[in-house]
Amino acid sequence: MATAAADPRRRYPVLADAGLTLQCGFLIGLAGAAFVVIRHLEIGAAVSLLLLLCAYDVGDFLVGTGATTPVEGPIAGIAAVVVVTFAIAVFSFPPFDTASAWVFGGMAAALCPLGQVAATTMLPTADARVPALRRVDSLLLVGSLWAIGLWSYLA
Repeated sequence: MATAAADPRRRYPVLADAGLTLQCGFLIGLAGAAFVVIRHLEIGAAVSLLLLLCAYDVGDFLVGTGATTPVEGPIAGIAAVVVVTFAIAVFSFPPFDTASAWVFGGMAAALCPLGQVAATTMLPTADARVPALRRVDSLLLVGSLWAIGLWSYLA
């Protein structure tokens, strides 16, 4: 705040700081709120989403750490999501039946890598050290779309 007030080029430093705060925190807050909404709609869906997110992150981290190309990690994460989706579909983990498990699992497989891209675009530099954001980057897009999809699926 002191640096914003000291900058004579900024006409409304308080509004600029508020806008920057909203820009940084809106998607992250929306992702966290979406997970809470999913939990209140159906606990089984929240557990399924958590399993899918963890599977993606494990596959992405284990393969992507030593990868020579940037796509190997996300592809491994997507493969891990497919495996977990298969288990959810076979055992008909509530509230999903076989078809809906594949729809929601496919949504997670497609949106987890895009969440990482969205998190990277929010940063000032691509190599910025933000471990807290990197823990929820896969949830950024999939959380809110899962909440919307689950709301209409359960209705």
